[in-house]
Amino acid sequence: MSVSESIKINLRSVLQSSKSGVSINSLQAEYRSLCGESIPLKELGFSKLEDYLRSIPSVVRLEYCMGEVRGVMFFLNCLRFGAIFSLYTKNYHQFLI
Repeated sequence: MSVSESIKINLRSVLQSSKSGVSINSLQAEYRSLCGESIPLKELGFSKLEDYLRSIPSVVRLEYCMGEVRGVMFFLNCLRFGAIFSLYTKNYHQFLI
């Protein structure tokens, strides 16, 4: 497994542990706490965490407020979400009775 893929897996783990996401300011600390090291931005070819996160939209979703990144959310695969939503809507009417 490449370093890049390993970091993406670790990021998913960090972000999945928080339902409401993680602030971009605390993401490095959360990652370091889980993995024992910081995200190696230079090794990945980035100087800023935000630039790296923007390059991996399949892993994270950035939340913006007034033009600045407010938080980092785990990106839920659209196909998985679609399947979950489909199950929910099929069974929703049972709860209304």
